[in-house]
Amino acid sequence: MHTTIIFVRHAQSLHPYGDDRTRPLTDEGMRDRSIVLDTLRDRHIDAFLCSPYKRSIDTIQTTADFFGMDIITDERFRERKSGINSHIHLAQRWIDFDKSLDSGLRAL
Repeated sequence: MHTTIIFVRHAQSLHPYGDDRTRPLTDEGMRDRSIVLDTLRDRHIDAFLCSPYKRSIDTIQTTADFFGMDIITDERFRERKSGINSHIHLAQRWIDFDKSLDSGLRAL
């Protein structure tokens, strides 16, 4: 049996915004949801798994609706906190996938 997993990064979200969990998509991000649908509409989809963050759910909602499927949210898909200078750590993790922070977390 062959399983394909497709990861979709959330569309553009509003910055700055007070509550990370409820941060909405920008108008551009809302329009870009159609790109996700256009990309996935001819695929066989068994499930939509998503973080509980509003921007993530909103990114795939149009596609889940197209397939007539619910979105299953899971806390384990949330973004982790990177701490101070998170943009520096993020850039370093893209350069070196084995890069880890003091917390021991690293890209998989």
